[in-house]
Amino acid sequence: MTEPRPGEAITAESVAMAFRTTYRPEAARDATVGYEVRMGGFTLRLQITAGALAVGVGPHPAPDLVIERMNEQGIHALMTGAKTPDQALADGTVRVEGDPALLHRFVQAFRF
Repeated sequence: MTEPRPGEAITAESVAMAFRTTYRPEAARDATVGYEVRMGGFTLRLQITAGALAVGVGPHPAPDLVIERMNEQGIHALMTGAKTPDQALADGTVRVEGDPALLHRFVQAFRF
């Protein structure tokens, strides 16, 4: 989830892998929640079921929260702590559909 180096391409699969490696199961606390993350040219589905993570490319069939990146740093800023969920929502860095409180849980589960 860092900036790509010159010549590197960001793919849906590479971002899916980044979500897998940054996932913090202890922060999920056995939660069950589905996220759809829209990253411009692609969409990922993240399903946490009883604390276990499944990640796939494509839309989530029944997300509890849709998170849409509105600029290049949107999701990255959340995951690194550069912006809080409230800041990102207020300044339009990300847009959500669903309960905004779930964005806080998302950040806790995937923050690096």
